[in-house]
Amino acid sequence: DCSFVAWQKLLVAAVALGTTGLLIWPRYGRLQITNVKNDTANHVSTISNTNTEFDRNFESVLDQRINSNYCRIKSCSTIICSSNPESSDAGAVASDYIETIFKAECKNTKSVKLSFDSCTFTENALRKNWLRTNLSIEELTLDSCSLREIEDDVFALSIFEATKRIVLTNNKFTSLRKAVFRHLTTLEELSIRDNIVSQAEFNLLETVANSLVILELNRAINDTEVLRNILGGGTLSKVQILSLRRNTIPVISHELFVGVPAVVSLYLEDSRIKTVSRRAFDPIAYSIEQLFITGNMITSLPTGLFDSILRAKRNFRMAIHNNPWNCECNLKWLQDLKTNSPSIFNEDLYCSTPEMNAGKSFNRAEFCPSDSTIPTTLVENSSTASTNHNPEHPTTTEISATTGTVASPVIAINCSFAKSYIQKSLLSTTSRKLLSTDVQLPSRLTDFFVLKTTDRYILINLPNLDKAAKLFWFNNDDVEGSVSCAKNIRHAYLVQNIDQQTTYTICLLRDNEDTVSPLNCLAVTTGSAYESRTWLTNSDKAEAISLLAVSFALLFLVGVVVTYLVIMKYPSLLRCSKRVMLVKKNNVDAIVLPKGVHVDRKERRFGTVTPANNKFEDGYITPLPPVPVPLPRVSRISRVSLQSDLNSYVSELEATETQLASWRLTRLNSELEKQKSDAPPLPPHPSNEIQSLSLAVESKDENLEYDI
Repeated sequence: DCSFVAWQKLLVAAVALGTTGLLIWPRYGRLQITNVKNDTANHVSTISNTNTEFDRNFESVLDQRINSNYCRIKSCSTIICSSNPESSDAGAVASDYIETIFKAECKNTKSVKLSFDSCTFTENALRKNWLRTNLSIEELTLDSCSLREIEDDVFALSIFEATKRIVLTNNKFTSLRKAVFRHLTTLEELSIRDNIVSQAEFNLLETVANSLVILELNRAINDTEVLRNILGGGTLSKVQILSLRRNTIPVISHELFVGVPAVVSLYLEDSRIKTVSRRAFDPIAYSIEQLFITGNMITSLPTGLFDSILRAKRNFRMAIHNNPWNCECNLKWLQDLKTNSPSIFNEDLYCSTPEMNAGKSFNRAEFCPSDSTIPTTLVENSSTASTNHNPEHPTTTEISATTGTVASPVIAINCSFAKSYIQKSLLSTTSRKLLSTDVQLPSRLTDFFVLKTTDRYILINLPNLDKAAKLFWFNNDDVEGSVSCAKNIRHAYLVQNIDQQTTYTICLLRDNEDTVSPLNCLAVTTGSAYESRTWLTNSDKAEAISLLAVSFALLFLVGVVVTYLVIMKYPSLLRCSKRVMLVKKNNVDAIVLPKGVHVDRKERRFGTVTPANNKFEDGYITPLPPVPVPLPRVSRISRVSLQSDLNSYVSELEATETQLASWRLTRLNSELEKQKSDAPPLPPHPSNEIQSLSLAVESKDENLEYDI
């Protein structure tokens, strides 16, 4: 039995244990398996993430090593990137280098000078957002980067707000627009070198005019019109250094430097210059101190070219050597200038022609021999500038002269290609009969006249011709030195850059004609400068006087109304008038006394004087009874008593003491009865300086009683 019982107990324990296991297994066994699976998956995921992070870090380290091969830190203020692969963008390479390497090594740097040398940009273009960094760019240099396009707003990012210098060297872009530079508000220096710009928007640098000080265009210009568009029409008022080296500028006209009136140093070396206008340097005469025109093709200069500069600047210096000078009479003035003011020239000048002076210095050459035949070259002294795209076309005309007889010179000029910027419908032209059958003249153009004249421009109305015409004009006081021409003009033309109070002759020539008709010439006198004009002309005097009279009348009426309103609001302003009694009670501010009566008189009458500087005034006015006039004593003529008022009599008999006492008692009783029926008197004013009017009246009454 004992063994059986033990076996049963063992069996029951086994069954219980199995039952418990069956109950627990569905709940915890599956969870354990799931946890094991999850742990396995998490382990695999961790390994995968570790591999991904490793790959990322590896790629980052690899990029850093790659970027470090193309960019380097010259100092904590300068980064230089060069020769990046064609498959990458130089802007992206520089951005990664700045963010990963430069900021780690130069943690405190806020701005940097960034330079790209022989780098490659995507599509050879500089696009918006091309540089991804928050580091301010102080200077930017793009050298030999083969840039063919610079997109608008390329410098719109905030990192370029403090950029002071931009250098674009040896690239391939051909056009520039205003929008490229409009966000560079602090730009002080712009340099474009070895990159010919063939198109430029007019007033290209207008948006940086308030900050730009240095402008360098070296081997960047081969069209004078493009240079005019870059320099603008007077907007670059702070440019002090202008460098135009190694360009193609065959003619220097008087309009060329209008846009840079503050230039101190002007560099025009090796720019193939042939002709210089007599007034070419007038716009910069008051600022220029250094002029460099060496290595050009100039054979002669117009007389008085530097007069305006020498009058304004005593420290002026220039370099004009290495030019093929034609040492003849028309250049004698330059020899005299060099002899009289040698300090102006930094080097000696040598002649190339004529043969008799070839190789001689200006000091030894004979510019005007008296007994020889002199080949003369008359250089055009006008202020025009050629816009032809063939700069090799000469602008001089060879003529010969012998002793005693000199042929009339021929002035060769180049007409600017005018665009019709003034559109106006005009009447058709009509022909006129010739004035004489002996002389053949082109007919007068009826719609050729002056529309408007000022001290700065002349607006010319032109006939509506089938073909464009040419317009010539010159200063009557200096014909050869001021002849100008414009072609391809229609409808109207604006003649600018003229002298004030000067008479000009303006002639019109049809495009198919070679001779100017005197019938198609106009004489125009320009206006005077604003400072010298009469401020009031005779025609305007009547209108001005009428306007002035009406203005005074209106001013007077306004003054009266304002004075009345002020006095009504502040009557205390009438304090100085003795006919005004000032009272500050309720809404009453002042009482005007009758004519002939004033405050001082009433005060003297009652024996009171108001201090001059009294700051306190009565708050009320007590009406005063009429002052009784004492009757003179009369003798005892009649026993009839005369009644003076209700309570007083005058008798011829002298009253006794008893009668007087009785009268006083009677009067006192009547006064008491009257006081009972009357309203109580007003309280006294707190003023201690002015005696109450009530007290003054009572004292006066008592005195009168005693007199009686």
